[in-house]
Amino acid sequence: MLINKTTLFLRFLFGLIAVLFCAILSFRPIPSIYDPNDTGRYVSMFHQACNMPVSFDWGGNISHESFNILTFPVCGMGEDRFFLFLTSVIVPLTLLFWGRWTRGGMLVGLSLILSVIGFELMTNALRQGASLFFLVGAFALNKHKVWQLIAVVLAMFLHDSSWVFLPLLLAISYEKYHLWKLQSRFTAFILLMIILLPYLLALRYVGQFDDTDSAIEFYSISYENALTVAFLIFFILPVYWVFAVRMVVSEFGVSMGEKAMLIYSSLVIIITVLFFPNITYRFAMTSMVLQLFMAMVAVDRSVKIGVWIFAGLVIHFAIFSVVSPNVWNVLNG
Repeated sequence: MLINKTTLFLRFLFGLIAVLFCAILSFRPIPSIYDPNDTGRYVSMFHQACNMPVSFDWGGNISHESFNILTFPVCGMGEDRFFLFLTSVIVPLTLLFWGRWTRGGMLVGLSLILSVIGFELMTNALRQGASLFFLVGAFALNKHKVWQLIAVVLAMFLHDSSWVFLPLLLAISYEKYHLWKLQSRFTAFILLMIILLPYLLALRYVGQFDDTDSAIEFYSISYENALTVAFLIFFILPVYWVFAVRMVVSEFGVSMGEKAMLIYSSLVIIITVLFFPNITYRFAMTSMVLQLFMAMVAVDRSVKIGVWIFAGLVIHFAIFSVVSPNVWNVLNG
């Protein structure tokens, strides 16, 4: 098998940039656990995980178990920077490993690193980042069903936000088998999503409570402390920007997979805004990474498309850095 030198060079260059960027992030100040900056609490969780043996107690809190397993390799290094680096580097590795690399694809990959959602994932989302790696892998391994199943299981174990995207994965993966006619396929897809999505959300946000009253109380608190509508709209804009660029600039148009991805992501965002607004941003993160992946594996991966996606997400991040204190709080402690 011949190795494409250009592809190899682009992968190496992106990997080098990603490692350097993540190394810089890993040397940010680590504040007190009482600071509004989440880094201090996140590092404290890392210390607690390192002091606990990995028990593989599947009857307990799977989220805690997955965090313990992910942090185990860097526990013995005695340095918090390795944990912060691990948290950051998993995100770019997702596109590095699963994307298709052209010059345009290179710009798409860089746009993730220099985006609001990429920044949020790389600074405080170890489990979700790792889960995304395997979720994107499940979409990429469409022709290898056994490996796809393994990737799905790992994605679900690492972070429950990936569960919500299983109906979409099912619809895209089995599209070629024509299980239903084109006219009814969309209807069946929407019905499947409507049936499964509330249940999948309830697994985390209702199912953890012993009674209905506790769930209602949690719901009320969530709604009371919900993020502002303006912030939510601003935060999810990158998902639609990536699709809009592909639709307007691409000479071949967008694929059915990209359309399904956007429709499904929009439904997820609408439902979570209505019922769980304080966690909408989590699903927006997953949606954008999946949308970027679809852009990287599309037939048309031109430099022009890459430039537009890159420019839009970088400008979006620059605006966020000015209007929100979060970026400077993270970088300055």
